[in-house]
Amino acid sequence: MRTLGAMAVVCTTAVTVMSAPESEAAPVRYEAEDAAISQGVVGSDHAGFSGAGFVDVGDVAGSSVEFTVTAARAGRAKLVIRYANGTADPRPVDVRVNGGLAVGERALAGTGA
Repeated sequence: MRTLGAMAVVCTTAVTVMSAPESEAAPVRYEAEDAAISQGVVGSDHAGFSGAGFVDVGDVAGSSVEFTVTAARAGRAKLVIRYANGTADPRPVDVRVNGGLAVGERALAGTGA
């Protein structure tokens, strides 16, 4: 299982955060290669990424990508995760916000590339 840091996701290319209410919030994109990476590397050897590359955590348990996000105001936010999983097996991930578990063991399905 991969444990993720604040606003963090494993195997991501990009994360978009919108503050509530969604109708008023302009989306902000955070690229994983610009985040704090633990037990992973930035790559660019596969097509389809945005930004300067993507984060490849291989098959390392405990790897993570941690984003530091400053919200315009307190409240709920919608988190949209773009990822690739080149295996046939789902990859379990946790999403943590401010140190607390927001989503536990979500399976990211294989994408084929």
